[in-house]
Amino acid sequence: MHAVAEGSYPPGMDDDESLIGKFCTELLRVHCASDGTYDRMIKRFGERGVVEALLLMNLYSMVDMDLNVVREPVPPGRPEIPNYLQMKPIPASEYAKLPSLPQGFTFPPPRPAAPPPAQLTFGK
Repeated sequence: MHAVAEGSYPPGMDDDESLIGKFCTELLRVHCASDGTYDRMIKRFGERGVVEALLLMNLYSMVDMDLNVVREPVPPGRPEIPNYLQMKPIPASEYAKLPSLPQGFTFPPPRPAAPPPAQLTFGK
């Protein structure tokens, strides 16, 4: 918990935890996962595991924002966790370990042109 607040990964993470950490970091930083990270997640956890990781991130983010908005105090006896604005960024040396995004990557990805709306005719 304190390692994340200091901008590094917690010590002693196994391969699965490191992969999920990279996946989550990419999502939080660029709002997308690189092809390499996504492929490793699919290979290791399957589509269901990737969706579960996304759902857990969404749930955690939503609860975190809710608690921050209502200024919910930390329960007695629990350590204070710095909020996002107090956290130090992950150093470039750590972030550089993440796979780079492909050349020409843009976010959001370009979308195909929408088809023209259907023409409705009444009474014919």
